[in-house]
Amino acid sequence: MIKIAHKKIENKSDKLFILMIVSIFVSAVAGGAVNPFLPLFIKNTLHASSNLSNWATSLCVSLTYLIGAILSPFLGRLADKYGAKP
Repeated sequence: MIKIAHKKIENKSDKLFILMIVSIFVSAVAGGAVNPFLPLFIKNTLHASSNLSNWATSLCVSLTYLIGAILSPFLGRLADKYGAKP
């Protein structure tokens, strides 16, 4: 039994929803913590010049959003097909 804001959460779907929200939050915080240090990591690991480091960093960050934009219609169809029905 989980208590949030003086409300007992006993329903399994509510617990799973809270778990999903917490995991998305942790993932967003982790991604936000990595991005500022990504150019330094690429430069030191690849022993690359500043121009190559900047290019690789922008590629890593932009590909994340590009792939998300490309895959979202397919994942939406899967969610509609196999997801919870009203």
